[in-house]
Amino acid sequence: MESHTFKAGTAPGSPDTNTEIKMLVLYCMTRSGAEADFAALHEALDMHGLVNYFALVESVDQLTVSGHLERKERNGACVYAITELGRATASEFRSALPPATRDKAASALWLVLKRRKRLAEVSVRERAAQGGFILDLAIPEPEGALIALSVFAPGVGERELIKKRFLNDPIFIYKGIMALLTGDRGVLGDLFPEKEKLF
Repeated sequence: MESHTFKAGTAPGSPDTNTEIKMLVLYCMTRSGAEADFAALHEALDMHGLVNYFALVESVDQLTVSGHLERKERNGACVYAITELGRATASEFRSALPPATRDKAASALWLVLKRRKRLAEVSVRERAAQGGFILDLAIPEPEGALIALSVFAPGVGERELIKKRFLNDPIFIYKGIMALLTGDRGVLGDLFPEKEKLF
């Protein structure tokens, strides 16, 4: 009988054994359909207190040795990709884990990977300013930037709100600014009051 794994810091109902942790990792990787580095896996599985760091290290190492995961180099970093053997095993043993645990973990990994992708697509820098903060927001492009603007935020609350709004939908922000600058009422509707035209 398999001994219980190291569970310090995990939530009640989290996987009990090394085998269950490995099944959870394989299920998450299958559902995400993407490569992930160890930090992303740990962030996702720690989000709901599902897996202890040291137990995850052991499980990922064992899955790599057994051929369920493949270790690759991407842009100088180590990432893991699920193999055909890993996908087959995840499919065969998915019922060994409670559906709520599986779905929670898979959703968390999807969120972590999406956040990382978004952070790679945009630039958000902040600096202190008198009475608040300056946020430099940009959508970089090879030839420059699709948009680059600096916004003053008077407090921490406004600073965080602006960052979140930009990170959640930078293209909408871009479209909104373009609509304001070009007078495109089809995008922003009644946000254009009649003003005296100076230019």
